[in-house]
Amino acid sequence: MRDKFNPTYLNEAGLNLQSVFDIVNLPDEMRVSLFNSVADISEYSQLILIGHGGKKLWQELSKKDKQSANPIDNFSITKVTTFLEETIKNKKYKFLYPGKTVISLQSLGSLAGWHNPSLLRIGINEKWGSWFAYRVAVLAASNFEIKPIIQKPSPCVSCIKKECISSCPAGAINEDKVEHQKCFDYRLSKNSLCKDRCLARMSCPAASEQRYTEEQIKYHYGLSLKALEKM
Repeated sequence: MRDKFNPTYLNEAGLNLQSVFDIVNLPDEMRVSLFNSVADISEYSQLILIGHGGKKLWQELSKKDKQSANPIDNFSITKVTTFLEETIKNKKYKFLYPGKTVISLQSLGSLAGWHNPSLLRIGINEKWGSWFAYRVAVLAASNFEIKPIIQKPSPCVSCIKKECISSCPAGAINEDKVEHQKCFDYRLSKNSLCKDRCLARMSCPAASEQRYTEEQIKYHYGLSLKALEKM
């Protein structure tokens, strides 16, 4: 008998994307990678992927949280730890992400039915558009139920206008690829309109009602701009 995975606590924290995988049923390459990188992998039975979609997680962060280092990572780890302590009592768990273990979150997201490719070369799906992110990947000695995966095509497939291409002031996006250097150079330019946002992403009509808050957008793109400036 499998244990029920009750997501209420996580949903209330804005960690509203969850998927559970039995480790033995992961694709061979992913399973081998875990066995090679996690010494005590045999002590865990499942991998749990948790993410957030839309605005709620940011809204749940307190003013104090937002002023701390790595506020979203710290918040996510705290909430997931509380969830696991209450639901799998006294059983082992180990965080892979955030952490040093190399794991393909996008591949897990694809398995979960969250992640489809987009012209922006970031994940996109029908419910959340591109306004979602991976927050936690954790191994657990759990026996949660496995829900069927619903795979839906990328919204890009049915998009006719391709506004992300025409809205990119750097001309960095086309049907075949994103020219990242063009994007980087433009963002770093003096009069860039993309310093604290991506105009191409903002123009995407897929689930536009789920778009992050202005504060959240500026936070994330502020971090990426600082990273570019250090390159």
